Amino acid sequence: ADRTRLFIRKLDQLQAAALAGTEGAESPFYSPDGQWLAFFAGGTLKKISVTGGAAVTLCDAQSVAGGTWADDDTILFTPTSAPTTTLMRVSAAGGTPAVFGARFGVAPGARKDGSRFGPQAARRSSKRFRRSTA
Repeated sequence: ADRTRLFIRKLDQLQAAALAGTEGAESPFYSPDGQWLAFFAGGTLKKISVTGGAAVTLCDAQSVAGGTWADDDTILFTPTSAPTTTLMRVSAAGGTPAVFGARFGVAPGARKDGSRFGPQAARRSSKRFRRSTA
């Protein structure tokens, strides 16, 4: 069966390169410094360096609507694609997610300074990425 995966392309190059270990990736988003990509695959939240290497599993996360990576090195995400779901928070180093205390029907978004979290349109981040079914 065909599976999606993430590709990255340097701005000075025409060819994109697949990031190994991102098979089945959904809803990707960057770390604030642009050095990492977080994504959901196989019922987990993962991260991978934009330069490649092994994908690192951060925590369990079923059927997600999206996530955001804050400047304080925490990740907020919705653990299910249910119409309304609890917003969860986990360290970008991994661990057990904790309830952040809000309920949203769309993907979470963070202010640049990480001081506030709130809803953003779930389709907003999908425009930055192309999915391949290779």
